[in-house]
Amino acid sequence: MRLYLNTDLEEGRSLAEGSAASGLPSAVEADVLEELFGQLSRLERSEVVTAADDPDSPMGMAAVAKHNAENRLGISLLDALEWAREEPSRLKDIVREKTRFLRGDPS
Repeated sequence: MRLYLNTDLEEGRSLAEGSAASGLPSAVEADVLEELFGQLSRLERSEVVTAADDPDSPMGMAAVAKHNAENRLGISLLDALEWAREEPSRLKDIVREKTRFLRGDPS
């Protein structure tokens, strides 16, 4: 997964510099998390869960997804994958709530 910032635009420059207006980083974080779970939900669940628990796995994004699901969203990786596949609006709601989407600092 790659994130490209268009630094020709003020918003892209401010994100790259770490000086973005309050709310913009949370919007980017929400988009990245939704895309991460969406991409992984297309794979076999057992492969993703196994990879998430294997520090030597070439599918390192699974571990990142597990960490974010459990520590950032307060749900299991399996729930995040299921919601991404079966109930994307439910995943979007929890991601936006937990990242404080467009409301400022997500901490």
